[in-house]
Amino acid sequence: LPEAQLADCFAPSLEVLKPALFSLLEHGPRFAVDRLALVVPEGEARIDYAVNLGALKEADFDNPQQILEKIGVIANASFGEAVIGKFAAMAMAQASGGQTPPPEQLNAMIEQGVLPLVSQGFINRADGKLSTSFEMRSGALTINGKPIDPGLTASAMGALAQSRSMDGKPARRSNRRR
Repeated sequence: LPEAQLADCFAPSLEVLKPALFSLLEHGPRFAVDRLALVVPEGEARIDYAVNLGALKEADFDNPQQILEKIGVIANASFGEAVIGKFAAMAMAQASGGQTPPPEQLNAMIEQGVLPLVSQGFINRADGKLSTSFEMRSGALTINGKPIDPGLTASAMGALAQSRSMDGKPARRSNRRR
């Protein structure tokens, strides 16, 4: 079905659900994943997060800033450096038809991507692990407890999009529709 027809099909259902949805949101629902982990012989990759929607009212949806001030998000991620190395090697092998660079070259490429993030405080490095903590409270963002300027966040995301891929070449742009 074309997108417009699909939207028309669901519009009556959404209108029926709208009162129940707003009633739920007024009670400040909280969603959390206490531990999502991938364990491989090289170590563990772990993520946990919680999203607290605050007590949102229907009128809040007229002002997105008001919604941001009521939502709370806490997220933590921890990855063993050896795990990152393993998956980087697998990705490079897949991209290059089974060939991976020597371990020294692979480690140097990973280090090239990690060091700027560590030096800027976006990632902590200790005991062979990389970790980060993100929090949004009352519309304010912090990474590893340090306040983040929303303008800086936007420019960092733009820089990340412009960054180089793991093989040192400019990141490929996808023309695929999402």
